[in-house]
Amino acid sequence: GRTQLLSTPLLAVVAIARDLRRRQRGEQAGSHGLPFGEIWQSCLTPLGAASSRSSSSFIGYYRAFRPVHFQEFVLMFHIKICGVQEIVDIEAVFGSGADAIGLNFYPPSCRFIDPEETSAAHLASKAGELGLTRIGVFVNAPVEAMQRASERLELEAVQLHGDEQVGIVSGLHDKGITKVIRAIKLPVGPLTIQVIENRVNPWVSLGTHLLLDAD
Repeated sequence: GRTQLLSTPLLAVVAIARDLRRRQRGEQAGSHGLPFGEIWQSCLTPLGAASSRSSSSFIGYYRAFRPVHFQEFVLMFHIKICGVQEIVDIEAVFGSGADAIGLNFYPPSCRFIDPEETSAAHLASKAGELGLTRIGVFVNAPVEAMQRASERLELEAVQLHGDEQVGIVSGLHDKGITKVIRAIKLPVGPLTIQVIENRVNPWVSLGTHLLLDAD
């Protein structure tokens, strides 16, 4: 079939995504089973005051492990597959059960697509037709470049995957880009909650969504 045109690594990712979605669909949100995606980290066992809250409304921990309740929980997507370059890739992502794509706008990457090219607009349009969330992945890009790509391709969010500092968030908000994902590289070796919080809290305080990148 057409999916045979996909590269082997992307096919493997699609297979993993399909398996994860199948498992997610069998989980019950009322028992801490609501699936968390790249941004929303895995549920932790509630401790202290959190464990005394009503189990009917408590569903997990949000960002820096703050307990949240259903009325304030907003999941941007469950599974995102990055690096799509062809329409057949978009169709495979949709067929796998994933619900978001990452469009790679980092020129040195082998998965790079130029946001100014017609092909990028076609990819974004197809993803939109299928109801997939469109995320633009940028590395140390100027705010103006992210704004142009967001407007031209109707991106739902931008993902910062470089050495960007927290000050960039206000610049993006000023340009009307309010859904920002920050990829945070975690150190290799033992991790503690304190180490993670030290890295994520400056971004959390600005309302930025998180993707923890761990080797």
